[in-house]
Amino acid sequence: EAMAVRPDGAASPVKQVMAHHQGMILLAIANTLSGGEFRKAYTDDERINRRVRPLISERLPEAEPARPAPETAAPRARHLGLGNRTYGAAVSEDGSMVSRGRGPLDGGVTLSRREIVRVTDSETGTSWPAGPDAQAAYQPGVVAVRSEQDGVRVTGSLSVDAEYPVEILELTVSNLGDTARTLRLDNTFELRGSNLRQARGPVAFQGGDAPEVVLNPGETKTVRFITGLASDPAVARRLKVRFEKPEAIAASRRDAARSAARMIRYTGEMTAASYARWEPTLASLLAAPADRRRVVYTLNSPGDIPAALELIQLSTLWREQDALTRVTFVVDIKDQKESARAETLLRGAATRVLPGWNAVALEGIEIFIAGVMPTAARVRLARDAAVSLP
Repeated sequence: EAMAVRPDGAASPVKQVMAHHQGMILLAIANTLSGGEFRKAYTDDERINRRVRPLISERLPEAEPARPAPETAAPRARHLGLGNRTYGAAVSEDGSMVSRGRGPLDGGVTLSRREIVRVTDSETGTSWPAGPDAQAAYQPGVVAVRSEQDGVRVTGSLSVDAEYPVEILELTVSNLGDTARTLRLDNTFELRGSNLRQARGPVAFQGGDAPEVVLNPGETKTVRFITGLASDPAVARRLKVRFEKPEAIAASRRDAARSAARMIRYTGEMTAASYARWEPTLASLLAAPADRRRVVYTLNSPGDIPAALELIQLSTLWREQDALTRVTFVVDIKDQKESARAETLLRGAATRVLPGWNAVALEGIEIFIAGVMPTAARVRLARDAAVSLP
């Protein structure tokens, strides 16, 4: 009774039947054939007239002028590629970057950079980094880039395509001075990993515009770079061709933002403002080695419970993104009643009820009580995890 639509547009029937949906259909048919007997039986009930009818008779108030959504400041560390099944990137607080493949492209190889881009004056040799814009508003799936130094302004955006294993850096470079400038923009990376010498494995590639830009006084130009991973050189060439047009890059950035926002909503109707504070955690997990993609969350007070429940919501999505292997909660609340309440809430949130009322615990979630844990075990948990919270 439903169709599953894949990202490529293909669709296939969902081979499941919802019994209550079928019951609703049969009830509607019976009501029509009987001249509305079911509707009459429902509305003749005094309890319905007293309690339900006033609710279904309500009308929306007159529309008020739309209020702009409050802007959320972008977190210092960012994750890109939410929803992309083959590629992700993490931008650290200092502007350094780590990118890696997922699924079939996870060959143990990472692309490491000290900064998003380095700007160099070809005549004087002076250089400086252009990194994340500290004043930018948060936009899921896109990192705003900005620097202004030595009479040169660089603005732009960094994003990961919603579908292909490609990251896109689009920069607008302006000469604010009164003399011509020749600048070089470097977006180079260093390959790291234990499988670099294997004959078969992901192929890293770069493409886009020439890195050197000549600007007259007051002139502005746009420069675009693409970086990514491919299964072989032929696929890398095709991806370069696909993203060589400005229209394709603009569409990719737009789709990346939409895909990230959609995945955030899918997580459990979480707002962008709520998710923004979790991006540094996800960025740290993505940059960590595979055996350390773990989170330890210690609850020291009842005030830590809401964030812990959010983390459980996010854990399934992050596991799908291959950025998380395990979340461990340590309840260290001194009040026994509050401690028991926290444990009950965590275990309930980490449980799913399947058809037949079968309760199944989510994979990759552990819950411990600090009072009965050996000190050595807590130390080992913190040592093996990439992130310890709060």
